[in-house]
Amino acid sequence: SASNAAANALGAFGRYSTALVTAATVGTDDGAAAGARVGSSWGAFEVGARARFDVTVHGPNVAAELSYGGSDLHVDDATSDPTMPAASYRFIRGGLQARVRVLGVTVFGGGANRFLLQADGVSELMGRRSVGGLDANLGLSVPLASWAEARLIGRYERYSYTFHPTVGARYLAGGAIDQLASTQLGLAGSF
Repeated sequence: SASNAAANALGAFGRYSTALVTAATVGTDDGAAAGARVGSSWGAFEVGARARFDVTVHGPNVAAELSYGGSDLHVDDATSDPTMPAASYRFIRGGLQARVRVLGVTVFGGGANRFLLQADGVSELMGRRSVGGLDANLGLSVPLASWAEARLIGRYERYSYTFHPTVGARYLAGGAIDQLASTQLGLAGSF
């Protein structure tokens, strides 16, 4: 029935990601450590709601998502050197996803805007600032059971800062970009 189809289109989701192996490449304005690789750790979480709509009966579908999430990057040397990059973000994320089944594999992708509630790390060094974020993903999933699938996902996150330095500020910069590109392998289930 139509009401049953609408109910099946609404749902909640949650995600947790962590990196098994990470390394960050850092540089300084004087070039002393340009290209230096240091150990790091990364983790992210997200909880939200999704409304999925079928474009055709057995064809592609589109989903609108609204969620709350966070992303944290910690660099091993950040405690001894306060200029070493580390970042922690909390955000409200609004975006679109599309899925289409091709030869037994589902191809999906999407993008979203991240409205930042908290941005710690880089911005603490610079004082007054404005920051915004976005993300994009593209992936493949293979069904394992009627309720589970294996996924391979390429994900890109970008946070853009605009700084408003005051007279006498220790650091002077007009802006900065924090980017994260990742390849993720995972399992997904629906209940």
